[in-house]
Amino acid sequence: MYSCVPHAGAGNLIPNLGETIKCGVTLISIDCAGYGLPDNISGERWISVSEAAEDIAEIVENVASEPIGLVGWSLGGWVTLALAANRPGLVDRLAIIGNSESTRSPR
Repeated sequence: MYSCVPHAGAGNLIPNLGETIKCGVTLISIDCAGYGLPDNISGERWISVSEAAEDIAEIVENVASEPIGLVGWSLGGWVTLALAANRPGLVDRLAIIGNSESTRSPR
């Protein structure tokens, strides 16, 4: 299983689905609450990286029977790193793409 935690508007990260299915790979694309496309939280508050990682951990626990690979793009890189650090039993490989060196906003 392969889970993708995309940056807002990450349509460019979508692989060729036909080829992906032929390889037996399951893709799950997740927008973090308050970031990207979801409109399901009140106040439009961005949750923390650790909260986002726990949300994704809960999804992984419910859909995967074995550790998964994670791809994190931009802020998703920090989320996948937090998930792997806090819940290593859920993750067997990581790919981090285009994340900044810090989660802090530039001043």
